[in-house]
Amino acid sequence: MPTKEIIKVRGLVIHQTKGRSGLRFVCKFCNEFIEDAGLALLVWNPDKGEVLPAHKGCNVRDGDRFGCTMELGAMLMYLLWNSGIQNDTSLKMWQKNARFNAEA
Repeated sequence: MPTKEIIKVRGLVIHQTKGRSGLRFVCKFCNEFIEDAGLALLVWNPDKGEVLPAHKGCNVRDGDRFGCTMELGAMLMYLLWNSGIQNDTSLKMWQKNARFNAEA
């Protein structure tokens, strides 16, 4: 595997409610949960070495300058693909497993 620079994603938290835990993104700027991946971005400045989740309306509030952005939904699709979930069969299997755990 080629050596690549690793940039940390901040703002990914384990949220616990009603006795269940799950991963959630928190906006770096307003500290609210991101509820809709289509309304969120990952923003980063390669010189700072970290990636931050942000609501699309929040990403410039504190004056940080970010050279790169990616829609959160697109990043999640890359994450699925790079995790081996690369076809409908594997996606449906994991959806079924997640749904079962959420309903248990």
